Amino acid sequence: SATARALALFQAFDDPQDRTSEFLPAVSDQTMIPEGGIPSGGSDPFCPQQIGSYTIVRRLGEGGMGAVYEGRTPRTGAAVAIKVLSRWAFQQPQAKERFHKEVRLLREVNNPYVANLIESGEEGGEPYLAMEFIAGRDLKQVLTERQKFDERTALRITADICRALLPAHAVGIIHRDIKPANVLVPSEEFGSPGKSGVRGPLVKLTDFGLARHIDQTESLQLTQTGSLLGTPYYMAPEQLTGKGDLTPAVDVYALGVTLFELLSGRRPFEAEDHIKLAGLHCFTAPPALRKLVPELSEGAVGIVEKALAKEPHARQMDAARLLLEIERLLRGETEGGAKKSLLPPHDPANIVAGEFEWELDSSPETLWPYVCNTERVNQAIGLPGVNYQLVREPGKQERRLAKARLSGIPLSWEEHPYEWIEGRRMSILREFDRGPFKWFLSTVTLAPRANGGTTLRQSLRKIVAKGEIGAKGRKALDRVYQRIDQTLRGRPEAAPVTDAFQEIREVSGGAQRRLKQRVDKLGEEGVSPRFQAAIRQLLSKAAAQDLARVRPNPLAKRFRLSSQEALEGCLRGVKQGLLTMHWDILCPTCRISSEVRDTLKELQEHAHCEACDLDFGIDFGKSLELIFRVHPEIRKADLKTYCIGGPSHFPHAVAQVRITPGERTELNLNLGAGGYLLRAPQLAYTIPLLVENGQGTTHAELQLTKEFDARQVPLLKAGGQSLAITNEEFETDVLLRVE
Repeated sequence: SATARALALFQAFDDPQDRTSEFLPAVSDQTMIPEGGIPSGGSDPFCPQQIGSYTIVRRLGEGGMGAVYEGRTPRTGAAVAIKVLSRWAFQQPQAKERFHKEVRLLREVNNPYVANLIESGEEGGEPYLAMEFIAGRDLKQVLTERQKFDERTALRITADICRALLPAHAVGIIHRDIKPANVLVPSEEFGSPGKSGVRGPLVKLTDFGLARHIDQTESLQLTQTGSLLGTPYYMAPEQLTGKGDLTPAVDVYALGVTLFELLSGRRPFEAEDHIKLAGLHCFTAPPALRKLVPELSEGAVGIVEKALAKEPHARQMDAARLLLEIERLLRGETEGGAKKSLLPPHDPANIVAGEFEWELDSSPETLWPYVCNTERVNQAIGLPGVNYQLVREPGKQERRLAKARLSGIPLSWEEHPYEWIEGRRMSILREFDRGPFKWFLSTVTLAPRANGGTTLRQSLRKIVAKGEIGAKGRKALDRVYQRIDQTLRGRPEAAPVTDAFQEIREVSGGAQRRLKQRVDKLGEEGVSPRFQAAIRQLLSKAAAQDLARVRPNPLAKRFRLSSQEALEGCLRGVKQGLLTMHWDILCPTCRISSEVRDTLKELQEHAHCEACDLDFGIDFGKSLELIFRVHPEIRKADLKTYCIGGPSHFPHAVAQVRITPGERTELNLNLGAGGYLLRAPQLAYTIPLLVENGQGTTHAELQLTKEFDARQVPLLKAGGQSLAITNEEFETDVLLRVE
């Protein structure tokens, strides 16, 4: 009966150990109307007439810890659920602390998808809290009647539970008891529009009695030693074993169990013995959902399987990431959002495509600085130097035009901006007006392997106007990528590698003698033997491109010298004819060299950065960097330009993406704690991004607008984020960069 159920709620709440059983109903802040209820007045002498400012209608249930009543607000007469902690329970320190903790956490998670706290107070020495009153039933009851839900409804229900958890997970609160019995169904008609015509929440999450902050100093650790808080049928392996820190991933696991149950009508693991049930969660793979429900989509099955991963790091990290995957599936999108066409208009039958793949031992993080160094990679695979020209047409975006000769064939093209996400992928599109190609698109992706290492994929798509060239390109790329991996592995059996991109011929003959003589003179001037050995090795074995711009600090780091030692050695190397000295003029925005001058006398008051299309004043303290170049009597430096817009030219930018008008795109990032900026030449402002450890959201939606909107500034959680960005107001492409 409704009365017995309400009493069971509080009996379960009395002892945390008892609450581990699925055979007991949800706990005390269940705020739906029980069938019948207990009327107030003469028929119920224990029911008060007033609590705080609320008029009591009836008692919904009672237990050893207190009672729940239905009340009415004084002004509007709206129904509220009032939970009162008994005077006896309030004298128990742990019950008192748990009650106050629940009040505090309910204030933090307030949103339309939960049974919200209205206020808390005290009546006659007994504390109470007034909560939103929800007419309806819990999801467990509805599921028992329906047996299971169709895929779309099940996903939409799970999405609403995720939305209920967004504020909690953003501030480091985990629920720890997600299950259908703690989800309220306000209406039988799922998703039916209200009077306003807008669909409200399908369901509302309740019962934050077990919730806690990840940082226990904020919420008080109230878990009894040896007790198990939660419902074992829905508990994650790390929650059952007590090993490791609990994170929002425990709620994701419970959501995975719930979604499995909504789709199939059964839970993935069933056992009456809690020890056996815990073993199933920790060590047994869940049943194949597709076999239970053959009509399910691969996307739905994939979401559930990922949420039920045994290891927390293998699941969606929190409700925001799970919601993102569900919304993608409901919209019919693949991962990464609605895919735009990077390619110019074409007949698909004319595309020449190539997909190449390498299994490398090094991680994506260590490979990225080398693979994205398009300047070195292009030179190493035999591509020619390129002459670039920036063209500005009135009322139009600037264009970067390029010319080169390949195997004696003149080429000219427009080079579109590179797009990349640090450590994951990059792509470049070139449209030709001269040469054998019409256009050419190259995409490189780095995917971590489960057992370590990286799968590197290079996709090439092109339309050829006449003939076919570049048959040796695959072998050239293989040679370079394998050499990079070999360099990073540092295998003892491998031949000594001094350059990660190609074999370098050491200087010989007269140049070698001059190098030795001039290095020896450094010793006569008191330069340390360590610097002498370093500069001799650098100038004899480094790539000609690297010797065109030698910086003291990276040199010091590479050879384990002090900064002062490297700078003084380079200056004395200029005097002895080992190096020449130059000045880089750095753009204050992108920090990339816009010009190089041989002497300070050649400097002007202003300079121009073509990458940012920015004129700036030269500040001696911020705009100039001292660089050195190998002396031409020792070796020739390679001063050619092989690429101008690749990620290596923007080491401060973790991502760059071109967003066309009306397009929505997603950036899946991995930002550490700190401050970042979103900027674009088309925007008159920058969007700040603050990333913190332990709190913040992992998914944010941003609209690119003509004027800055401070309400869009998100607080992101460190470790993995998704930014969905929409360009609806601009009629041109927006080149957005995360710095």
